[in-house]
Amino acid sequence: MRFFLFTKTKWNEPPRLRHQFAELLVKHGHEVIFFEKPAIVGFSLFKRKTKSPYPKMQLRQHSHLLHHKLRVFVFLHHLNNLCLISSIKENAGPIYDDDVVINFNYDYYFLRKIFPSQKIITVINDDFISVAYSKSAAEWALKKSCDISNTILTVSVPLQNSLSRFGKTELFLPWTSGEYVTPSLDVDSKNLILFWGYINFRLDYDRINRMIDEVYRTNPEMKFLFVGPIGHSTRGDNTEKLDDVIANLREKKNVEFRPPSKLSDIEVDKVLAAIIPYRPNDPEIDAITISNKTFQLLSKGLPILISDLPAMPNFVNQEFVFRINPENVSDVVGKVKAGFGELQPAISKYVNENTSQMRMEQLVRYL
Repeated sequence: MRFFLFTKTKWNEPPRLRHQFAELLVKHGHEVIFFEKPAIVGFSLFKRKTKSPYPKMQLRQHSHLLHHKLRVFVFLHHLNNLCLISSIKENAGPIYDDDVVINFNYDYYFLRKIFPSQKIITVINDDFISVAYSKSAAEWALKKSCDISNTILTVSVPLQNSLSRFGKTELFLPWTSGEYVTPSLDVDSKNLILFWGYINFRLDYDRINRMIDEVYRTNPEMKFLFVGPIGHSTRGDNTEKLDDVIANLREKKNVEFRPPSKLSDIEVDKVLAAIIPYRPNDPEIDAITISNKTFQLLSKGLPILISDLPAMPNFVNQEFVFRINPENVSDVVGKVKAGFGELQPAISKYVNENTSQMRMEQLVRYL
């Protein structure tokens, strides 16, 4: 079977759900045509060509007139769509009746004009309305995209509840891309707390600073390792200010920063736990039930330390997930160290209940 995936993501960006979907399909023998982030009309001649890492996946790009956040009026959506429809038809090639569309874009309601009889599955993985410049225009576009879809999938319970007003929505949680691997149980050698992801202003740096200082006071051998790109944000970070924050952290004796890398390239046997220290009152973060990267961390046997409430109010509640703040972080680190081995059966069970095979079987039911 052949799948068209429509995204606003470059393939060579750090992996997100769109990449994981494409890899899931390819690894189960399907052909994928992955439409990357569209280029602005007139600049398409200068776009970089990314080579597909899989023989059964082709990377394509199309053109648009305006960034989606600038389409604050309905007529701008219509104008932009004329360009998108023409460009997609030009780049898609022949379209067959049994092709399937997987759409990650909340405003691609025009896809039915290109794929009149094919199944369209729309995946909503962010709270697009809350972060839009024009919430009414974003809601209008999202509703129309849901209306033309055969199936609507979403990745968290809050988003599922929010989207229910547009029709029946199925919960499709992220999954682990690899099997659970039993970690080293030598806790005396585990002296790292790992953050693995985007380093931007979604992190709660006030609490991070105080937690790092508190851990250093009680356990100076324990270090915080930050691995990931600095400064990337969907909202646009003040890069200069962020640089000052990072420079301050770099001065601490128990902090290390590294550039983006695969989890397999990190010495995970020295990691006691992974930390996800997001700040409160970010609608996109608050909507998360469990993230793509969390499953990858769990597959390595790592307990998860997350920000205390009110941050991340809808994150999964499991015995291997610990809420932390500057006051309790040292106690929690001690508790994780003492119970690291005892947490592994629960982590293993949770990973094995959320495998790629299970998600593929769920996806097949919608075809």
